[in-house]
Amino acid sequence: MKFLTKHELKELTGYSSSSKAKEVLTRQGIGFVTDAQGRIKTTPEAVNAALINTKETQVYEPNFNNFK
Repeated sequence: MKFLTKHELKELTGYSSSSKAKEVLTRQGIGFVTDAQGRIKTTPEAVNAALINTKETQVYEPNFNNFK
């Protein structure tokens, strides 16, 4: 299992502070855990799952009423 690096977490959240990064991850619906030293552990899969499940994801269907 691959965890995001400290650098990747900062790039994702915009924060190097763990408390601020946790706020961002929670707000964005990205699952994470903390290890015994309080470091954030999350995976690329958790980030992708949150991206796929956002409310902004929409399915567009054609308007079949225009075809006659």
